[in-house]
Amino acid sequence: EYSIDPAFFELMEAIDNSHHDAEVFNAGIALGLSLSDIENNYHGYFSNYVELAEMYVDSGCIEIPDHLEPYFNYESYGRDLSYDFSEFDGHYFFNC
Repeated sequence: EYSIDPAFFELMEAIDNSHHDAEVFNAGIALGLSLSDIENNYHGYFSNYVELAEMYVDSGCIEIPDHLEPYFNYESYGRDLSYDFSEFDGHYFFNC
């Protein structure tokens, strides 16, 4: 006789009801996040924190005047964002 952990069925239901794929949920679980935190706090797949910082600027989350953008240090800003995000296998989640 085999028994399947009920958490497995909760995970499958969460994946079925989400616009995120199983890979996102696997990354969130690896970080110890709850299913609702995975759903609500996922920000996307990025190669590194610099790419995350570039997305923040491009999406208007932070406004940089055009004349200052060439001087903006995305690497430093990405490093600052790393305190607010958790990452696993390129998937980034906001720490709430």
